Amino acid sequence: MKEQERSNILDFPIKKMIRQKAFQKNREQKAVFGLSILSLFIFTLAVNQWVRDYSIMQNSNRGIASLKQEIKYDILNEQALAKRLAAKENDVRFINSSQPSLKDELLFSFLEGKYNVQSESHRIKQIRPSEELVLVKEGETILKKYISLFNENAISYKLKDKITKDFNSEEVYELLDSKGLVVDTLSVSIDSHGKLSSLEIL
Repeated sequence: MKEQERSNILDFPIKKMIRQKAFQKNREQKAVFGLSILSLFIFTLAVNQWVRDYSIMQNSNRGIASLKQEIKYDILNEQALAKRLAAKENDVRFINSSQPSLKDELLFSFLEGKYNVQSESHRIKQIRPSEELVLVKEGETILKKYISLFNENAISYKLKDKITKDFNSEEVYELLDSKGLVVDTLSVSIDSHGKLSSLEIL
């Protein structure tokens, strides 16, 4: 009976288990070795990249320093040139330059280029605004200096008439020659703010 029971019992596969464990351990060792190799490879790549970046940075810094030196040198040269030109400023001459004419002075300085002008035979016949008006207060302000632009023979003037309506005024001047004769009549319109509205030879 005992022999029959013993024949029904299976022996535990100890040898097989030992081989299985050895195989498992071998696989784990290979995996650890593979990971170690991979880690070493990644570390090597990282070190190489760092060395490369550091080298580029050093070269770049040297380039920037060199560039700064060149810029500083250029600035110093420009400053020296500016000082030389400033010292010789009084020696500069514009050979081909010419003074603006009396007409240019009236139109572009006194009237600031804000008026349209009608001329005839070098005489101004009419002035009309093209933009905002310019402050003149009274026609005499223009005639004191620019009378010859309206008649080349006129050397003086006198106020003939002044009409004021709604704070706007029209001044009529007689232009006189050297003998006191009237050579032209000029009308100057001034708005309520003292600005030139129009000027016209009558």
